[in-house]
Amino acid sequence: MFRMQYFIRKPENMLMDDFKARWEAHGTVVYNNAAALGIRKYVQATTLHNDPSGDLLRETYGVTKEPYDAMGEFWWQGRADLAEALETPEGQAAVKAILEDERGFVDWSGSVLYFAVDIPQINPPGVIVAREESTMLKGYYTGPVHPELSVKRAQYHWFTCHGPLARQYEQFL
Repeated sequence: MFRMQYFIRKPENMLMDDFKARWEAHGTVVYNNAAALGIRKYVQATTLHNDPSGDLLRETYGVTKEPYDAMGEFWWQGRADLAEALETPEGQAAVKAILEDERGFVDWSGSVLYFAVDIPQINPPGVIVAREESTMLKGYYTGPVHPELSVKRAQYHWFTCHGPLARQYEQFL
């Protein structure tokens, strides 16, 4: 699976409750355009601001920037599916509809978008869905690569050192 992650900031003058309402309604816009874009899965996440766990982790990591207000994940079967969809009039109209809706509640200059491929390091059995009212919590770290490392070297370290370290704690899930 091929995935796009979209870390979103709301406009500074928008109240969080208004942003959340627009963000939730945006799910319908994406849903209505998913087939034209070949989207296989779409996930919306809203940041839990002032969450003690998040505050503690940001302090531990020395993160000084405010967290994003929301995050969206778009999934495709592969890169070719997205590329093909973007070449069609339906795909282009779908992108236009999504962007037009976002214009009212997304600060694009403060948001970040990138593509990724998942390589699970810890994957608990069963279907686990993180929801605000569940005991499951999903976290994101969007830090830059250390300035002394190339992207390739940082990825190698992530997969060969950090992944095995994280898997040591799988038994606690």
